[in-house]
Amino acid sequence: MIRMRMLRTIVLDILIFILVNVLCFSMLCPSIINSAIQNDEITQEMTNKVMTVINQYTYRLPDITIKKIQADISQSESMTALTSKYSQAIIKQMATGEENKEDMTPYINNLAQECFEIVEKDTDITLPSILKTSLTKLISSGLISQGIDQYVDNYISQQSPKRLKMIQIFYQLTLDSNRMIMGAILVVLCLIQLIVDKLYGLTALGVTGVLSGLCVSYIMPLAISEGASSYLNRTVIFDPSILRTPGLMICGISVVVVIIAQLIMRKTAKN
Repeated sequence: MIRMRMLRTIVLDILIFILVNVLCFSMLCPSIINSAIQNDEITQEMTNKVMTVINQYTYRLPDITIKKIQADISQSESMTALTSKYSQAIIKQMATGEENKEDMTPYINNLAQECFEIVEKDTDITLPSILKTSLTKLISSGLISQGIDQYVDNYISQQSPKRLKMIQIFYQLTLDSNRMIMGAILVVLCLIQLIVDKLYGLTALGVTGVLSGLCVSYIMPLAISEGASSYLNRTVIFDPSILRTPGLMICGISVVVVIIAQLIMRKTAKN
């Protein structure tokens, strides 16, 4: 009986440990995916398309001014928003095969408007409304019909099977429905541990939580960084605090659970 009890507890603890780590890992997946699809390349492609239009009207400006305009456009808020939208479209298409159907026109128009503000700021030239309207149409048509959609298709077609497989797996982990399923299974396992083993089970859960928190905080970021970089043959950059913060919170809560369980067990033993 004692041996069976220990075996059951160990199995439950291992399953709980795995689920906690997978759930925390799913929080990091978006950062890994963004790094894997190389957002900088998409931003550069969009900036080049916009500058092709703007250069038609600013070719007489000094090179240093044109370079400043290009740098400001690539770092603008509207460019970040548009890049993010296309990144999401690429991720979804790579993971599910579904083509992007979202209308990007509002984001492109916002980018065009910010481009005018940047040009006026960097050159001290006020652009006439007619010219702004003309430029807006050119930028929109250049990005929608000629540039980025075709770039997205080409980009996806050039990806290796390894990278596509990794994106597909990580994308599934980011879905709320899958996170909810894993969370529900985790709750059920914890309840089984508590109902069957009571205070002993509570102590075991606390110890498992401490180990899980330490793994999530310190081991997982290093393992993921090395593994993903080796898998993709390029450096994968992400913020380790995405995992470290929840990992340390799990550790703290688990330590409190262990202390409470031990205090209750000692009090029960005295009585």
